[in-house]
Amino acid sequence: MSVIGRTWRRAPRFRLLVVFAVACSALATMFPPPLPTRHAILPGSGGPPPTPSAHYKPVPPPAPLDYSTVNLPPLNTPRTQLMAFAGRQVPLPVGRWTELALLRSGGPLALQGAVFARMQDGQLSGLLMVVSTPPVETADMRTQPSNGCADPTGAPMHQLAGNGADPAVQECWLTRALGAGGLDKLSGRDPLLKRALGRLRDIDVGLPGSVVLANYVRTDDAGGLDVRLYLPGDGSTAQHRVELWMRRWVPLLHRGFSAGLQPQDMRAGLARDPAAPD
Repeated sequence: MSVIGRTWRRAPRFRLLVVFAVACSALATMFPPPLPTRHAILPGSGGPPPTPSAHYKPVPPPAPLDYSTVNLPPLNTPRTQLMAFAGRQVPLPVGRWTELALLRSGGPLALQGAVFARMQDGQLSGLLMVVSTPPVETADMRTQPSNGCADPTGAPMHQLAGNGADPAVQECWLTRALGAGGLDKLSGRDPLLKRALGRLRDIDVGLPGSVVLANYVRTDDAGGLDVRLYLPGDGSTAQHRVELWMRRWVPLLHRGFSAGLQPQDMRAGLARDPAAPD
């Protein structure tokens, strides 16, 4: 009889150890323990246990793209009479208008804006701000801005079109006295206007204490046009003079929207505003 056989018969503890070893091997085969991963921290190695984000960090969403650029063109090219702008025509009041700042936006809503100044003897005699979307060929694009004929201040609007068969067509104008510090208050909400006023201060041009706003808006399926003219003046008398003049200027703006103006249409009587230089 072999040694293992005699030991099996004569040593009960040996038999118990053999049976226990076989049972443990069988359990290890059926239920294997989890193996440590590459990032696991072994006992005694120090350091806190890993967190789920220790080796994975989600990529933050990209910041929204800024499609707008503001340029400051040279001040040596004044405009007079009739100006082409974003595929449209803008009839200029009498005088020489210098471009101060130009905005171009190529985002989902293509937009172009500019601010022009009329200066006399170191003082501002008029500030013109034009914002327009280029004309499009199809109505499906719907690039017109929101209805600009809804004035947030509740000022009465002179409606020329809108609320009719085609709700996409809106055309209106208004005049409003802005009171003391009107331009500075507006520039706080409009970066383009703020840059333009800052440039006037850089060249020591005096700004009027009070201004009257003359605003014309037209939007339709082919785009939009927003023209804002700020003239020196204060109170209801100055606003009334500007309103009488606007009744002659608005028909020119209407024709310029579809680029239907000719130089001979710019008669001096129509273009001379109440604050025009002599």
